[in-house]
Amino acid sequence: MRLINLIKKILFYFKYRKNINDLIKTFHADNIRIGKGTIIKNFSSFQAHKNNSKGKITIGENNNIGESLKILAGTGTVTIGDNIVAGSKFTLLGGGDIYIGNNVLISHNVVISSSSHNLTNPRIVATKTESTFNPVLISDNVFIGANSTILMGTTIKEGAIIGAGSVITENTTIGENEIWYGNPAKLQKSRTSLKIQLEAKMVHYLETYPFHNLFRLYLKQDMSAPKFGGTCSDRTLHFKENLENFCSQNSIDIKLHIASINGKRTHTILRILIEEKIYFCDIGMGYPITKLIPSNQNIHFKSYDIEFRTIIKENEIVVFINEHKGEGEKELMSIDTREQLQEKVKNRIKNRLEDTKDVPLAKRLRYFFIYDGEFYQIKE
Repeated sequence: MRLINLIKKILFYFKYRKNINDLIKTFHADNIRIGKGTIIKNFSSFQAHKNNSKGKITIGENNNIGESLKILAGTGTVTIGDNIVAGSKFTLLGGGDIYIGNNVLISHNVVISSSSHNLTNPRIVATKTESTFNPVLISDNVFIGANSTILMGTTIKEGAIIGAGSVITENTTIGENEIWYGNPAKLQKSRTSLKIQLEAKMVHYLETYPFHNLFRLYLKQDMSAPKFGGTCSDRTLHFKENLENFCSQNSIDIKLHIASINGKRTHTILRILIEEKIYFCDIGMGYPITKLIPSNQNIHFKSYDIEFRTIIKENEIVVFINEHKGEGEKELMSIDTREQLQEKVKNRIKNRLEDTKDVPLAKRLRYFFIYDGEFYQIKE
C-alpha cells in the first residue's frame, strides 16, 4: 500500500510539476486536480480523502496562489474556480464542502473553514467533541481582505467585499455587492447604487406579498397585515415601514404621495428623494411595477412581459401600460410631481374606505401574485 501511495505521489508531482513549486506534502493525490495555467508557490500542502466520492480537491485554471497554501478536504469537496488570486498562508479546512467561484481576490493569511465542533455539552472534554460540518459558498468577483476568517455555513454572493481582519460568523449570508467588516463582521454598506437596491426591495416585496382586495369587498376590517391583502394605501404603508431603517441609514427621504387614475386622485404611492433626485415608487398597483419612476427623464421598461413607459409633462408624469392582450397601450396613472402636504395625504388614506365611487375596481375582485417568475392576475 505504501508503495502504491508513493507511486501516486510521484505521478502527481510529475503531472503538476509546472503548477506547484516545492510542494511539502500531499495525501491521496489521485483525488486532486489542478487546471492549466495555475501557479501555486512554495511550501503548499494538500490532503484529500481516500474515499473517491468525497474529499476531492479541484483547483481551476489560471490561478495565482501564494506561499504556504494549505487545503484539508476531510470528507468535504474543495472546489476553487478560475482566475483566482490568493496571497500567502491561504488555508481551507474542509469537512463540509467549500466552493470558491471565479475571479476572486483573496489577500494574505485568510482562513476558510466548513467544519467546527459541537460544544453544547460542557461535560464533554473539548478534544472529544463531535465535529460538525456546513458548506461555505463563495460566488464570483468577491474580495476577501487580509487576516480574515470565514466560518462554516457562510454564503458570500457575487461582488461582495470582506474587509481586512473580519470574522464572518457561522451561517452568515452576505448579499451581492455588500461590504462587510469587523469582528464579528457586519454589513456596512453596498457597492450597488441606492436606486438599484431599492428596486431590488420592490421586486422582493412583490414576489413575497400577493395583492387582493377581499377584505375591502367583504369585511372592511383592519387590512394592515399584507398577507390578507388590502388597498394600495395598506401595501404602500407597509412597504414604507419596511424601508424605514434602510432609508434612515442612507439619508433617503421618503414620503407618501397621491397619484391620479382616470383623472381622480385615488392612488397612494411613494415620493422618494435619493441623492438629490426625485423618484416615485408604486408598490400598491395591481401590476408589477418593478422600477422607480424618475421625475427628470422618460423611461420604458418591461416587467413580467408587461410594458410600461412614462412621458414627463409640466409638473406631471403620465404612466402608460401595454399588457399585450390586443388592447394596445393605455394610460395607467398620472403623477403630480409637486410635493404634497403629508397631513392631507394621511387624512385621505385614513378615510380610504368611506367613499369608493372614484376608486377603480372598488366593488370588483382584484388579485395578483408572482410565482416562479410569472405574473398572474384575476380581475373583476
